[in-house]
Amino acid sequence: MAYVTAQRPKLFAAAVACCAGDTNEDAPASLGTPLWNFHGDSDKSVPVTLSRDRITALRKVGGHPIYTEYAGVDHNAWQWGLHRTGVGEVGVLAMAGMRRADPRFNRPKA
Repeated sequence: MAYVTAQRPKLFAAAVACCAGDTNEDAPASLGTPLWNFHGDSDKSVPVTLSRDRITALRKVGGHPIYTEYAGVDHNAWQWGLHRTGVGEVGVLAMAGMRRADPRFNRPKA
């Protein structure tokens, strides 16, 4: 997600990253997109240091990302981050609103 927000900074109103992998992110280019990053400190698939480093880089250039790290959680931090915070439900509602408001989000019925 961080790569996308750097390359297309005006595309998203906000971004949520869960267990995000390494990117070639340009931190200043991502400043316009609010970010909430979730990661488990016991992730064996994607080192938690990648999320920590991304958050540090964004803060160094003036960003205010939210970072939530779950103790003892492996690569399934999305279960904690999206479901226990309500972020997943908000995203679904936002997408539904976008589909109603903007015809580009409506796909023709088959």
